[in-house]
Amino acid sequence: MKKKQLFVSKRKLLITNLTFLLVLTNFELILCFENSSCSSCQTIRTKQSTSKDPKEHFYKSHPELEHFQTLYGEQFSKSPISHDADLQKMAAVRKAFRHAWKGYCLHAWGNDQLLPVNNGSYNWLDLGTTIVDNLDTLLLMGFNQEFEHAVSWVENGLNFRSDRNTSVFEATIRVVAGLLSSYHISKKPLLLDKAKELANKISKSWDEQSGFPMPYLNFKTNKKSLPTWNNNHYVLADLGTLQMEFSYLTKLTGDPQYRQMTFEILNKLFKQYGKSGFFPIFIHPNASIKRLNDLYNKKFSIGGMGDSFFEYLLKVWVLEDQKSDDLIKMFDRAMNNIIMQMVHEVSIDRASFKNNNLKKRKYRDGHKFQKPQNVSHKKKMKTMKKKSKKQKITINNEKKLKFIGEIENGKLIFKMEEITCFVPGLFALAAKLKVGNYSRYGRLSKDLLNTCYYLYTSTRTKLAPELISFQNDQIIILDANYRLRPETIESLFYLWRLTGDPMCRKMGWRIFKSIEKYCKTSSGYSSLLDVNDRKSNFRNEMQSYFLSETLKYLYLLFAPSSILPLDSFVFNTEGHPFPIQK
Repeated sequence: MKKKQLFVSKRKLLITNLTFLLVLTNFELILCFENSSCSSCQTIRTKQSTSKDPKEHFYKSHPELEHFQTLYGEQFSKSPISHDADLQKMAAVRKAFRHAWKGYCLHAWGNDQLLPVNNGSYNWLDLGTTIVDNLDTLLLMGFNQEFEHAVSWVENGLNFRSDRNTSVFEATIRVVAGLLSSYHISKKPLLLDKAKELANKISKSWDEQSGFPMPYLNFKTNKKSLPTWNNNHYVLADLGTLQMEFSYLTKLTGDPQYRQMTFEILNKLFKQYGKSGFFPIFIHPNASIKRLNDLYNKKFSIGGMGDSFFEYLLKVWVLEDQKSDDLIKMFDRAMNNIIMQMVHEVSIDRASFKNNNLKKRKYRDGHKFQKPQNVSHKKKMKTMKKKSKKQKITINNEKKLKFIGEIENGKLIFKMEEITCFVPGLFALAAKLKVGNYSRYGRLSKDLLNTCYYLYTSTRTKLAPELISFQNDQIIILDANYRLRPETIESLFYLWRLTGDPMCRKMGWRIFKSIEKYCKTSSGYSSLLDVNDRKSNFRNEMQSYFLSETLKYLYLLFAPSSILPLDSFVFNTEGHPFPIQK
């Protein structure tokens, strides 16, 4: 017992002596530092005085982010340094991108996309879409060697002579935009030259009679055509999602024709539909004729086929430094109509997940999807009850969800696409820029994001279905596919940047973990057939937007906020950052 007490006493004495020595040493160091004749301290002061830039110190401490120092030039150098990066999660997302990119390089190089289950490839644009769509992503994540390899392919392999009907919309948002964005970062003239060459080719799709570009163009023959699946109508998003890319091209080249030709489209649409602010998703080739009995003129949606038209009304205004008053007025008018007529609130007690065998048809990008039958909402719900077995998940408390539906023939349809989940981010941006009733935009951005994320948490894979419908206290899955879509993650990125809410990062990380768990294959990531099937149910598809948007927005969600700040950059609908033209 005495030995133990003696040991404790000696230990306390040792700690006391060490503490005294530390205090004395610090005191001496302070005195020494004040003494100008001390050579050691002069060296310390010299080092501190030469390291004036806080960014230099930050990136020496974080070499994995050092490529950001010179990546974005003048815009980045003016941005204040931020220390809010989550390096571990950034590394995890970067690793996922590397895995998918490696699989694409091994099995599908030069083709539009990888088939990640059977290690095959698929072409639908013949533009090496995964390569060009991810040039800026490679630079953003610091894959410089891979970027140079990709640029080499652009120089020697990218051409615009394909003998197929190529989507003008997709070629613009993925390829023209990818070239322009990566040109801004790398300053490689080749990329701008290729963007001009493709834009000049796309300009041949314009129809003289309507003044609109035809949705499809054969690059070899220059033959242009309308889609047949929608009774030869134009699609609203096709017409209104060229302006960002062509406006920026005018800025870079000094040629005003690129901007003029795309803004003439908006002038025609504004003249026809601007007074009411209701823009149908299908436009007749002769937009000056009102076809009151045409059912295609009575469908309104901010989801697929309408989405990016409304997105670009705001973003082109931002890109051009808020100088186009007509754009922002039309955006606010259209959004007011959507909010008043198409936003609805439902109360959910339990979700009833039913995977209905709906008739399939081809979507405009050539990929099949499931669409609800053209029947009334009540009749459709009764039919689904008879055909399907219910899988109920009980929710402990009532949850109110706001969603954006669609209007058909004057009636609100209680369905919502996952693609609509870009709207919370768009509304958050509008609120930040104080557009119109900006406080309402701010509230709705959070409410709608809550709904979008709820669709993820309510399935067995924790991934959101492609299309759902609401009935009483139930959620009905109309299309159970998970397509690796970026829209919810994009909105999480915007709300994180604009509000700083840490829940945005938590939600994004949970989604990423589910993607890793259920979508990863040996060569990439695959979309799923059924979000309620935890076993392997791969769809064998990895679109280029998974890398250029989904993983990019996840990476930026955890990156320092000084990277691509939203007061200096605006993202096109495919996730390509353009510098604001100040």
